[in-house]
Amino acid sequence: EPAPAAGESGGIAIALAELDVRNAALRYKDGQALNAEMSKLNLHARDIVFDSGKKSVAVAELASDNAALTLLHGKPASKAVATDSKKPAGKTASDDDHPYVLTVDKLDVANWSARLEDRSLKRPAVTTIAPFNLAMRHLSSAAGARGQLDLNATVNQNGKVAIKGDIGIAPLHAELALDLKNVDIMQAQPYFTDEVNILLTRANVSGKGRLKIDQAKNGELTGGYQGDLTLGNVATVDKLSANPFLRWRALSFDGMDVKLQPLALNIDRIVADDFFARVIIDSTGRINLQDVQRSGDGHKSVTEEEQPADTKSRAKGNTKTAVLPEPAKPASGMPPIKIGKLVLRKGQVRFTDNFVKPNYTANLMDFGGTVSGLSSDPNSSAKVDLKGLVNSAPLAVSGRVNPLKGDLSLDLHAEVHGMEMAPLSPYSGRYIGYGIEKGKLSFEVNYKVEDRVLTAQNRLILEQLTLGDKVESPTATTLPVRFALALLRDRNGVIDVNLPIGGSLDDPQFSIGGIIVKIFVNIITKAVTAPFSLISSMFGGGGEELSHLAFDAGRAKLSDKAEDKLKTMAKALNDRPALKLEITGRYDPQADREGLKRARIDRKVRALKLKDMVARGESSDASKVVVTPQEYPALLKRVYKDEKFSKPRNMIGMQKDLPVAEMEKLMIDNTTISDDDLIDLGNRRAQAAKDWLTADGRVPADRIFILAAKSGATPKDGDSAPAARVDFSLR
Repeated sequence: EPAPAAGESGGIAIALAELDVRNAALRYKDGQALNAEMSKLNLHARDIVFDSGKKSVAVAELASDNAALTLLHGKPASKAVATDSKKPAGKTASDDDHPYVLTVDKLDVANWSARLEDRSLKRPAVTTIAPFNLAMRHLSSAAGARGQLDLNATVNQNGKVAIKGDIGIAPLHAELALDLKNVDIMQAQPYFTDEVNILLTRANVSGKGRLKIDQAKNGELTGGYQGDLTLGNVATVDKLSANPFLRWRALSFDGMDVKLQPLALNIDRIVADDFFARVIIDSTGRINLQDVQRSGDGHKSVTEEEQPADTKSRAKGNTKTAVLPEPAKPASGMPPIKIGKLVLRKGQVRFTDNFVKPNYTANLMDFGGTVSGLSSDPNSSAKVDLKGLVNSAPLAVSGRVNPLKGDLSLDLHAEVHGMEMAPLSPYSGRYIGYGIEKGKLSFEVNYKVEDRVLTAQNRLILEQLTLGDKVESPTATTLPVRFALALLRDRNGVIDVNLPIGGSLDDPQFSIGGIIVKIFVNIITKAVTAPFSLISSMFGGGGEELSHLAFDAGRAKLSDKAEDKLKTMAKALNDRPALKLEITGRYDPQADREGLKRARIDRKVRALKLKDMVARGESSDASKVVVTPQEYPALLKRVYKDEKFSKPRNMIGMQKDLPVAEMEKLMIDNTTISDDDLIDLGNRRAQAAKDWLTADGRVPADRIFILAAKSGATPKDGDSAPAARVDFSLR
């Protein structure tokens, strides 16, 4: 090279017209973890210029074909290779500040093959790429330079990858069109297989879109991806049981828009097509979903100490509200996520419960529908519209949900109509003590979760429920189940009740069949322990306690309030033809004794008025005679005069005229009421209730029984009913 002119840097320049390399073999080993081998390398280069003064290497054309590359990533060597942190002698700071610029105007790689093997894992991960074809134009490491890339390759035998677009090296820049077709991703399994208890048996990825990446001055990457992506032909099995766990034909993400800075994700539509899920509860009550992620020592059953503290209390009965357990807080906030629509097609869920004996299996078939408007925005909610068949019965779920916000928020309505109950026999045997011969189940539930509080409303309809043989079970209720069914079942054989429940999805014994039967157990418990409260709620009793009727002291006449209760009782008995009613009349030994004395005075006064009416030629019924306050003093005086006891007299020995109150007191003091009179009063009260039910209520008399009258002076603890009353009991 001629001597440099003034102002030019010196250096060496070398130019090669052509360079050919045939059948070369290269090997690289860094002593740590990376090893590379290249064989059968054919290389042709044209117009190569090396200029040390300009610190540049320029190649007009570079081509290669049929080479084989092996990249091996292994475990690091036990001893680190010593390195000298000092710069080589003669190297200056300016050398690092101004690196060489490499320029390749035209690069063509044809029919290469590559094997990428990672041996740093317990099981090697191997990816093959063959053939590999690459064309690049105007490739340069100069600042701001842009080139073009066109890559086509076959990955893992069947997958096709095509990448085309602009690239830059300094700073990093890529604006590429991506096209992936059926790229097998089974080779990725060794990277996560030790962390989960599921085994991926097949899976591939396809996608088409545009990737844009730019490196900012601070080194951060900006840009993102726009396009579609599909995980296809995915199948997994449970490592612990070897049962199929989850599979789908296609899980498609359409209209993706991923932004890196700030991180955000928008997806127009996600479609899960032809999917299957397997849910199993094992013999210890543990659900397989709990064991997807492995603990440090592999599968471990939940012990009583590991269960939520309120699990045992929840098992005793369902409640209207339940506070959900706190979730693990994420290390950082969730990035903005928006999903226009989630579409489910041809779904199937197979549920098996091995916790109950015999085992129970249910199938959710043809499950599909949409969830629209999913977003991490805490003020938004997605619309849910899903349908399917559960054990051949139609299922529908609708409402709103926001699963992407920090705390789950939902307001959902679900209903099932006409599900056969005979398959639920394992649960009914375990919890009720009887199998189920036949019956159909329908239910409507509303679940609402807000601020980590769950509230639920449930309507349960059982048609023609027929119990089978007695089943010996230590967990079965000891309550009279058949009586409860007679109380709940209407004249058409239908049980229709509303019952609030609650429960935790974290309960290891949570199951659909178990929850349904536990709801039924709660209904039975309420029916047996508080049958009249149940009747009142079902037949419009207004919350009144129907188990008794109150009477005025000494009286056996029904009050208006008592008749209102009897109307509700009659409705229940006429709608529950299997029930029989027992009536027990009760009396108060003190209040009723005084009341009977007062009643005798009233009866004598009315009888005297009736006698006067007959004498005047008027007809009437003794029970309908009414004495007015104006008539009462004169009639009482005549009744008092005829009494046989000794009465106060004046100075000349004639009977004194006394005020009404004094006459009444003397008559009461001289009236004797026996215990038999009290028993008769109790019997008349019971008979009055029966007469109303049979006459006005049209209840068949053979379903009503009067029991012996009893004293009501000592009610049970907590019994607020008056002693003067009638008690009802159902059989």
